Amino acid sequence: MPKLSYLKALNRALADEMERDENIILLGEDIKLGLTNATTGLYARFGDSRVLETPLSEQGFTNFATGAALVGRRPVVEFQIPFLLMLVFEQIANQANKFSIMSGGQARVPVTYLLPAAGWRAPSASTPRRSLARVWRSSGRSPANAASRSRASSP
Repeated sequence: MPKLSYLKALNRALADEMERDENIILLGEDIKLGLTNATTGLYARFGDSRVLETPLSEQGFTNFATGAALVGRRPVVEFQIPFLLMLVFEQIANQANKFSIMSGGQARVPVTYLLPAAGWRAPSASTPRRSLARVWRSSGRSPANAASRSRASSP
């Protein structure tokens, strides 16, 4: 068995499943470019009809994927920035997840949500990376010191 990185194994699994099932489609921002390496080469292999570039609207393409799944497609949605998943969590948990229950089992929503960048450690402007404790430490204060200072300064 060959040794593969996580991303190469994920890329190979996506390609194998897309080869096996023509109903699988990929959706995401910059997905044709394969920026996270999870989808590298899949656009060249499967084309425009199966690898769909989406606009910068997580809510839009998440709902599109739910609708596509309801009519028989099997979408794989790639989110470039994991923290933006919070924008669509309600759509995933309360819509896509519950369609089967709300339809009495008549509808299925086979959607896969892919977060290949979930392990990123590099900070960016759109992702809050610092916890409150870290903010306190980097400012030279700690919650305990701040509390003792406020007691000392009170009359």
